Amino acid sequence: MKVCFCLSGEMRGFPECVAQLVEKIINPMTAAATVEVIANVRLDPWWKTAAAMPYLRMLHVEKNHGPLDDSMIIGEKNPVELGRYRDNKATGNQPGRRRAFLYQSYLQYYRSLRIVGEMKRECERQDGARYDWVFRVRPDVTYDGDFRLTVDKLTPGGVCFPNNDGFGWQSDKFAAGSSEHMDVYFNREAYLGAFC
Repeated sequence: MKVCFCLSGEMRGFPECVAQLVEKIINPMTAAATVEVIANVRLDPWWKTAAAMPYLRMLHVEKNHGPLDDSMIIGEKNPVELGRYRDNKATGNQPGRRRAFLYQSYLQYYRSLRIVGEMKRECERQDGARYDWVFRVRPDVTYDGDFRLTVDKLTPGGVCFPNNDGFGWQSDKFAAGSSEHMDVYFNREAYLGAFC
């Protein structure tokens, strides 16, 4: 069995978090599976720590995008939202600025997922085979207590993730599924236009 851990997101508290990730999530998997790690991280002081992670196969380091960065929104090709953002920015409408900031945060999140998903597919293309299980994990999450994860705790046939993250929506802290199901999970950016 071959398992891939796809790491993406902000690197807040990364050295401590990655130590727990390796100890409680990744290492237990190595008894029953070949494990590889793919990481798409921001260019910040901790990216070299990511480069030293055990089982790392592929690493992509992104340039950081500051809040309300026009180039990020333009690059995502949503001229309607960009127009609203520019109007609100010009008039100093704070609720509009907040809305634009939240919109950009979602774009960054989905863009990061898309990139790490593309990296996963490239590794599969190089190997000529798909991973049996794919995990999406964040670099800023800790796993407290006696938490241990093994594949037999997962339900096949879909994407498994925590019920919510305390804010009333699906958690973005962890997800797992077959490679095919995770391709859909990683490519949710493609469907954003239907909801914006």
